[in-house]
Amino acid sequence: MNFDKSQFVPYLTLYHDKLASYHPGHPIHDQIASAETAYRLQPGKPYIDYTVRNTDGHVYEKYKDKGFTVIAIARERNRQAMENAAKKDGYPWPSLLELNDENGVWRKNGAGNAGGAMYLIDRDGTILSTSTDAEELEPIIKKALNIE
Repeated sequence: MNFDKSQFVPYLTLYHDKLASYHPGHPIHDQIASAETAYRLQPGKPYIDYTVRNTDGHVYEKYKDKGFTVIAIARERNRQAMENAAKKDGYPWPSLLELNDENGVWRKNGAGNAGGAMYLIDRDGTILSTSTDAEELEPIIKKALNIE
């Protein structure tokens, strides 16, 4: 199910109208900018660019031959921890590494210290869904891949 982020609009408006110019260079402005970027991650909007480390992996099996790929981004303190988790959980897709929050990827995705986030993104970089429900995602995936 998609999370309704509209409750944050008044706070972002207040920030931009009244507070954004106070104490330029203060780190809180970067934190708010990251939170605002994460706020905008919703269906129909473009996804964000960022850098993560790559490792070996396999393409998601069910739709791999039709152009569908799943990529996991692990937030770990070392590469071995990510590789162990991917092996333990049996991920058949590529796992990327956000090492020690070096690129702020989880913060940029609005995941913070949470257990993660999920984005279904089309070939053009537009978010199609933020759901984790396979039954809800499958018809969206089929439509994006022009299947059935």
